[in-house]
Amino acid sequence: MKVLVTGGNGNISWWFVKLAVKYGHQVYVIGRSLEKPTRREIPKEVVQIHCDYRNIEGTQQVLNGLTFDVVCDFICYNKEQAQNAIKLFKARTLHYIFISSESIYQRKTEFLPFKETTPVNDSKTSGKYISGKIEAEAIFKNAFEKFAFPVTIIRPSYTYDTLIPTSIGLNCYTAINRYLLDNVVLIAGDGINLWTFTHAKDFGRALIGVIGNPEAVGEDYNITSDEWLTWNDVTAIIVETLQLPNPKAIHIPREKVLGFEFLGDTNMLTHKLSHSIYDNSKIKKMRPDWSAEIGFREGITKTLQWLQENSLRQRINPSLDALIINLTRSFI
Repeated sequence: MKVLVTGGNGNISWWFVKLAVKYGHQVYVIGRSLEKPTRREIPKEVVQIHCDYRNIEGTQQVLNGLTFDVVCDFICYNKEQAQNAIKLFKARTLHYIFISSESIYQRKTEFLPFKETTPVNDSKTSGKYISGKIEAEAIFKNAFEKFAFPVTIIRPSYTYDTLIPTSIGLNCYTAINRYLLDNVVLIAGDGINLWTFTHAKDFGRALIGVIGNPEAVGEDYNITSDEWLTWNDVTAIIVETLQLPNPKAIHIPREKVLGFEFLGDTNMLTHKLSHSIYDNSKIKKMRPDWSAEIGFREGITKTLQWLQENSLRQRINPSLDALIINLTRSFI
């Protein structure tokens, strides 16, 4: 098949692109920044389309005359971008895949594990990222119902490859660098809530079975690992992989964590203090040959090895670094 991928060198999309090439698909990627030292290198077989994807008029000109069997959109984050995607691709593809997020689900114990039918948050009271995904989903669902726009909605959990999950931190190397320098790790709350971490290769393996599948049109699917770990577990595995000598673990009180506006909107911080586990039976019903195979210990070892091979891959955020230093001093 002829497959177009937006954001094809990102943390979650690169493995899908690599697997699509392996399975013989003709793969295109589109974007403005397709070569960055903090991202993996796009396979040589892939056709690169360089443009400002957010400029819809310019993108329409670049894509003039091109059609695709499948479009996988990894970088659609809000209502406006969803509307633009429909304009761009309604006459250019037979199957459009929207990579949404499990963060849209209401974090209530009664709904665990989260299914595709779990009630979603109120977009009006949610933070920017969550409300954007909720509103984008609504736009795509409406387009499917009104004029059969061939969309499939995919909801990954925390999916990693070039990023490292940290209880207090962002998706960069900053918190890990502090672990190494200070031999101290910070954990939000008591750290006993369960979370799900999915390696991008496992995610890509599932997505390969969705693209171009008529059974998937008009449907939504969770794609996550079935391994459930607490934040204490995750931090311990990272510490062991880094070979830190008996580091001190500091648990930061919940109310203090929720005051960290810098670390993201309140909804996302609340999620880190809640259970986040999922039911994958729907994707497995369509793809009975699929299940996540890469455990967190194996996956994060590969991630750390890749990051430590080249210091240019290790993004440090000075503001986050200062926050972690101050927190550590306050509680040590």
